[in-house]
Amino acid sequence: NAGVATGRLMQAVSKLVSEGRVGDALDLCKKTGGATARVLADTLRNLDRDRDHLEDIISESILHESGSLNRFGSFIMVIAAVAPLLGLLGTVTGMIATFDVITEFGTGDPKLLSGGIATALVTTELGLVVAIPTLIFGNLLGGWSNRIKDEMEKAALHVTNLAQSAHSDLRLAA
Repeated sequence: NAGVATGRLMQAVSKLVSEGRVGDALDLCKKTGGATARVLADTLRNLDRDRDHLEDIISESILHESGSLNRFGSFIMVIAAVAPLLGLLGTVTGMIATFDVITEFGTGDPKLLSGGIATALVTTELGLVVAIPTLIFGNLLGGWSNRIKDEMEKAALHVTNLAQSAHSDLRLAA
């Protein structure tokens, strides 16, 4: 589970930073890999910056990682939006075919009308069959992506706070 791995990494990095072993924490992040580890590594490399600048670096790092997290989400949501439109196109096509039959043969034989109506219903159904689960999956994927970004930000800010707290404790002791 990615959340468990992130939690373990966060605990280990927090312990190292609170002990003043920032270099070891950076090595751990490099060895671990993954989006959160890369954001933490960027944070650790820039702990000497002022708080506002460091928060900008963290935001930039998270934005950089967001590209890979959001890569498929947009595509899935486009499919979810287009599928019912394709179903509607089939509905219109089927109804046009039905009216063509009515124009040519009249309304006397229901069997002649049923082909166009069936096309209209089947394409509508297929559009919805594709759209509904795709929309659900797209929303789940978006939530997962946002949760990961929130965890990255929380981890980076936690390390920042720990490091700045340790630094101010050292100044107070001196």
